[in-house]
Amino acid sequence: MYQAQFIRHVNGLTNNKYLFELQKCCGYSELMPIFKESSLAELHANAFYQFAMPGQTLYVMDGCGNSLSIPNSPMPVRQFLMENLHFFTPIYALPDPVVYKIHMYNGCNCNSPHPVQCQSCNVVS
Repeated sequence: MYQAQFIRHVNGLTNNKYLFELQKCCGYSELMPIFKESSLAELHANAFYQFAMPGQTLYVMDGCGNSLSIPNSPMPVRQFLMENLHFFTPIYALPDPVVYKIHMYNGCNCNSPHPVQCQSCNVVS
């Protein structure tokens, strides 16, 4: 009973939510769902709650290494995503659920290896 309910829940996540893989500079990441009509401010708040880290900068990267900062604003997540589609490419192949990657910069030690380019220090590993 529980397993069937859990599978139904997981399969239905993307009906009214986006799934983001939130990745820290050190490479650690977790899945973070958010309602499609949530604001970017709520996205920032959820990222804070997810990792309990204040003062983070959220950004996305395209396939060419260009980054786009995600503002902490009342704009709906859906609108931001639709206006910046080239930065939001699913990271897993179908039939897996659509998941987009968001990077989080939170003042990491720039002498450590980075899986992504940090906006503030421009270090690339």
